[in-house]
Amino acid sequence: MRNPSTTQPAREETLQLKSQLDQAIACLQMCERYQISLNAKVIEIPPPNNSCLSQYHLMDDCGSIERDCWTEVEANGKFIAVLPKTLLIQRDAGVLSSTAKSNSKE
Repeated sequence: MRNPSTTQPAREETLQLKSQLDQAIACLQMCERYQISLNAKVIEIPPPNNSCLSQYHLMDDCGSIERDCWTEVEANGKFIAVLPKTLLIQRDAGVLSSTAKSNSKE
């Protein structure tokens, strides 16, 4: 890059490749932080059956089939509303259970 004989197009190409590598490293770091492996199951939330824009709400069924007993899940004090095309990631059962155990000790 600092070599005076390097052309401007070559510098731009090198910077573009570096940017792609930086993005790939950030993705890998995120997967490591959340323990997302290649075995993770990824589900894309489908568009709603009707033509209007809808949100999906994440509910905790509290062990009951009675909808009146269900509660809406909150994270950081806000209800979780999911839009179509949102990705849900389910980690490996082994990874999930080890994470749940470590969280329960805190």
